[in-house]
Amino acid sequence: MWSKLRKGGTANSALIVALLIAIVAISSFGIILYECNTNGVFCLLSSSLSVPKELLSVDHYSIQTGQSHQVPTILSLWLRNSGSTTATLQSLSVRNSTGSFYYTTISDSIAPGTVSNVTVDTSSSALYFVTGQTYTVSVITTRSNYFTSIVSA
Repeated sequence: MWSKLRKGGTANSALIVALLIAIVAISSFGIILYECNTNGVFCLLSSSLSVPKELLSVDHYSIQTGQSHQVPTILSLWLRNSGSTTATLQSLSVRNSTGSFYYTTISDSIAPGTVSNVTVDTSSSALYFVTGQTYTVSVITTRSNYFTSIVSA
């Protein structure tokens, strides 16, 4: 077999190189398709395809005092999803400027183009809302997207 390849020399070498390039190209394309499918999205190296996105923002909020407390501990957020896919909330945290921190898990879903209310009571962590202070509120979704807003008491 190899003696026949030597007789054709250059032409056979070019054919072998072309076949190897074709095999590598086809294999690479298959890997790219597999990678796209495992991420839940079918793609063909095209920037025209868009991945559904969550886009959360605070539409408005209120801070209130609970019945058994002397200071405000209840934060109600109305979150707007301006994205193209439903956002499933996983957790919410509130931090003040001195480092006091409140964290809770949540499991609300917000459809695209809608506003949904999330209310938390921070009294379990001794985080109280003081008039004039600002607080950083972070929401994490099940897609591991982080959305952060600042609220003022």
